[in-house]
Amino acid sequence: MKFKTTLILICIAFLFSCKKENNTSNPDIVHQNLNLKITATSFLFDTAVLINFDNNASNDFFLRMRYSTLRGVSHDLFFASDDSRNQWLVYEDGEDAIASLLAENTTIDSTSAIWSSSGILYRKYLTLISFTNAVGAGDVMVGVRFIMDTKYHYGWVKLSVSSDFKTVTVKEYAYRNTPNKAIKAGEY
Repeated sequence: MKFKTTLILICIAFLFSCKKENNTSNPDIVHQNLNLKITATSFLFDTAVLINFDNNASNDFFLRMRYSTLRGVSHDLFFASDDSRNQWLVYEDGEDAIASLLAENTTIDSTSAIWSSSGILYRKYLTLISFTNAVGAGDVMVGVRFIMDTKYHYGWVKLSVSSDFKTVTVKEYAYRNTPNKAIKAGEY
């Protein structure tokens, strides 16, 4: 009798734990932890991280970090895509397209402000420091949209930039599997 009671309690606990997990995730959202890290390792450093959301033959986005101590110190993180239809949510500052840093639960969709296929996340050149809200701020999120089967899919990327500009970590991303449907920053 004790064995049956114990077995029934284990089964009930298992069912509740499974049900609880299903309620916390959205089956229409694809989420991936990445933890891709770029660290400047020399006085003249230039490299990129590639992101392929839908695991097809082509990369959807890349982040390019440049770091130099020749003739002063300069750092920047440039984002872009080989396909101009794949875009980042940005704001404009003069001629620059700057990645918009999003608060959690910010809606990302076709009505979001300005979309651009390239721009910058931060820049420091000699004593001119600009667009550094992401530097040393911990985890930040940026909005993205990309083409899959000729339709836009909206998503977000979480990353962090060290306060010394030398390390960028792309931590995770998520996107809505249903085309042309909004997603909230941080949602999965």
